[in-house]
Order: sequence, then structure tokens, then C-alpha cells
Amino acid sequence: MVWKVLLGLAAVLALLLLCPLRLELLWREGDVRVTLRYLFLSLRLFPRPPRKAPAPPAPEKSSAGEKKSTQPRKGRVEAVLDGVGLVNDLLPQAGRGLGYILRRTTLSRCRIFLTVAREDAADTALRYGQVNAALYSAYALIASLLRVREFRLTVIPDYLHGPQAEDAGAEVTLRVRPSTLIAGALIFLFRAAGQLSRLAPARKKAPPSPAVSP
Repeated sequence: MVWKVLLGLAAVLALLLLCPLRLELLWREGDVRVTLRYLFLSLRLFPRPPRKAPAPPAPEKSSAGEKKSTQPRKGRVEAVLDGVGLVNDLLPQAGRGLGYILRRTTLSRCRIFLTVAREDAADTALRYGQVNAALYSAYALIASLLRVREFRLTVIPDYLHGPQAEDAGAEVTLRVRPSTLIAGALIFLFRAAGQLSRLAPARKKAPPSPAVSP
């Protein structure tokens, strides 16, 4: 009877370790949401839910005829390009130490929406080419390290409304099994311990540096 219970618990634990974790990123209208999901559970990582509802601010008196100023959508395309540059810089280094986890991580959804606009048509066309080149080069790097199921890039040039019309949005979902994370962490610790054990004898054999007489 005890063995049956232990086998049942082991089977349940194995199933739980094989069920994938999902990390979802949603960026729309300047708002970013990052959610971690596992089975029917969900945890919002960003933005964190407020603990207490803040008191509503006192209404400010506005003069008659004064119009509300709308914030321009500047900087969203630049934020996407900065993120692409960060991926190009960090992902190869992460692949060296966390290659086991990355090769078993699935990019199940990546949808990027961009509206590119500049002062004139020539600058808009140049910007359009730069954005496409940067994003597709990042896709080639990601596809070499991760499993990619869906990658959809939509870049729309706007030749009429100027830089105020630039906009960006993204939907990204990563899937990885908890067993992969545990195995990858153990492999990383094993390699780190091996490197430390090789460095320790070398430090002991190194001759002391001669003292410098005044």
C-alpha cells in the first residue's frame, strides 16, 4: 500500500514537472504587462498590483477654453530597437551558460506591430528598412538558440502624419518546463563547481610575488 502511494505521488510530481510554464508579455498603447502562468494559476509580475487603492487626486481647476494636451507617441520604436540590441548583446552570452535551458525553451508566440513615420518620405523609407533589418537579424539569432513556433512582424510605414504617428506593440509568449529549469540549474552548478575545482590547485601552485624593497 505504501509503495502504491509513493508511486502515485511520484507520477503526480512527474506530471507537474512536465507541465509547461508560460511567460507572457503584452505591450499595447504604451502599457506593459508581464504574467507568469502555470496550469490554472497566474501571477502578474509587472506591473505589481497595488496593495492599497490610492486616494483620488483633487481635481485641478482649468481655465475656460483650455484643451487637454495629448502625449505624443515618441520613443516607442526606439524602445523596440533598444530591446532588440539588448537581445543581440545578451542572448549569445546567456547561450554559453544556459544553453541547455534555451534549447528547450519554446517561443510559442511573437507578434510585433510597428508604425514607422518620419518628417519626409525618404526618411520614413530609410527608417522602415532599418527597423526590418534589425528585427529580422534578431529573429535569426533567437531562432538559432530557441524553438520558434510563431514569429510575426508587421511594420507599416506612415508617410502622411509625421513622427507623432509612430507606434509599437508586441505579444510574446515563452514556454518552458519546470523539469528543464531544474536540470539546467543543476548542470550550471555542476560546471561551475568543476571550474572552481580546477582553479583551486592552480592558485596553490602559483609562486608568491616577490616583495619589493624600498
